Amino acid sequence: MGKYPPSRINDKYSDWHYQHLSGKCTLTDIDRIWVEVRDKRVICAVDIKEPLAKITETQKIVYDYLEKMGLPVYTVWTDFEFNWFRVQRWFDKKIISYTKEEYAKWIESL
Repeated sequence: MGKYPPSRINDKYSDWHYQHLSGKCTLTDIDRIWVEVRDKRVICAVDIKEPLAKITETQKIVYDYLEKMGLPVYTVWTDFEFNWFRVQRWFDKKIISYTKEEYAKWIESL
């Protein structure tokens, strides 16, 4: 991923957790939730998803928590070429579609 290699220990821990703990123990890796920062201020959280990816129950809990703490959360579905973006604000569930140019402008406007 970008400037850092994938974390093998985190992948293995995720597998171990799933295999060795009961179904009532769930977790999500919030390291993959991107946080937009401007002038040392946290603006919003963005969770990037593949085109058909679903939001897990554990992710919903984290999104709700972040929104409750005053941090806007956006789920963004996109293709692997980043030609289109479907953006959903978690708080109101409204979805807006953007081209890559429109999405870049939207991010900059936050």
